[in-house]
Amino acid sequence: MIKIRHFVWAALLTNRLGVEKTKKFLDAHENNPVQPSSEKAMDLANNRAGILVTLKLREKNVFNVDNIKKEAITSLRDKSLVVLIQN
Repeated sequence: MIKIRHFVWAALLTNRLGVEKTKKFLDAHENNPVQPSSEKAMDLANNRAGILVTLKLREKNVFNVDNIKKEAITSLRDKSLVVLIQN
């Protein structure tokens, strides 16, 4: 199962809190010294993608959960989200 939770979480937080507060919150969440560096990099990249999609959707005045889902699927298909393949 591919997880897109960071993308969606970042998008929803950005809509509520704005970019600056969301980035601070999400970056703090990733400051776990036992988290593998590859997972941290994936999470940070997907957080950023979620922030950016919120700005895009709001600019078009079409921000809603359904459009976040559509953007997540599109981002997975075009490989713009970072996905780690587990054995």
